[in-house]
Amino acid sequence: MKQDDVNLNGLLMFGQNIEYLRSSLLKLTYSQISECLEIPQPTLVFYSRGVAPGLCSAVKMAAMYGVPLERLCAYPISSDIEEEVKISRSFLFEMYGSSFELCSDECFLRVMENVFSGKDSVSLFDLFVNLLDTLSSVAKVRLYVSPLKKPVVPDCAVSFTNSFSYLIDSTRVSYRQISAACDIAIGNLSRLKAGAEPKLSVVIRLADFFGVSLTDLLSEGRGIDLLPVCVDLMDKTFIENRSSDVPEKVVERQQFLKGRMCDKSEAETLLRAALTCHER
Repeated sequence: MKQDDVNLNGLLMFGQNIEYLRSSLLKLTYSQISECLEIPQPTLVFYSRGVAPGLCSAVKMAAMYGVPLERLCAYPISSDIEEEVKISRSFLFEMYGSSFELCSDECFLRVMENVFSGKDSVSLFDLFVNLLDTLSSVAKVRLYVSPLKKPVVPDCAVSFTNSFSYLIDSTRVSYRQISAACDIAIGNLSRLKAGAEPKLSVVIRLADFFGVSLTDLLSEGRGIDLLPVCVDLMDKTFIENRSSDVPEKVVERQQFLKGRMCDKSEAETLLRAALTCHER
């Protein structure tokens, strides 16, 4: 299997999700993100199209959006309306703090006016969809006139190196076995262990080879349960492409929200809760 084909889904999901967050959910421009993350605009476009970013760039993007890197590589964020609401609210609060809190009452009134115009009840799904549209429109007018706050992230390259070294030294797996299973040159594996920054695509493949999460590979080895790792590595010669299918429980939840109707009183309670801000 060619290197670019291994775990392609995870990389494609990352590109699709960051583009969805930017253009559809949060209505951000490449210029805003480029200024915030100090990444050239053309490079951001490449990332959204499936080109693998360096690990540190990927972590910065995940931190800016407030979405775990693991989640960005999993399945479409657009498949879960409640997650979209949470991401949008948290992003705006993290970036603009009290300024967003001042806008929340305006959002609340707009949504209630929109969804209950001539209606006695509305589905929870339609309520959340309208909330998302209102959040993005209010943010564009009231908040996006100010620059985005730059995310503060740890040195993820060092954390990865420590985790990778810990896994190799603890499991005694050979570079040859990793290279054969992941289609990564032995020389590149040596450079990674010596501290070179990996591409996100490489981190995904190594996480799946060792049977750990991307979070584990950024934890400097802390908390990794080595027993299942060692058992899983016995005679491992390949890794499978990870699934990007939407979990069944998420699909069922969306169907429930579309069928569940609420009256004005319940909608007010739900909207107040949805607009309540918490620290990330």
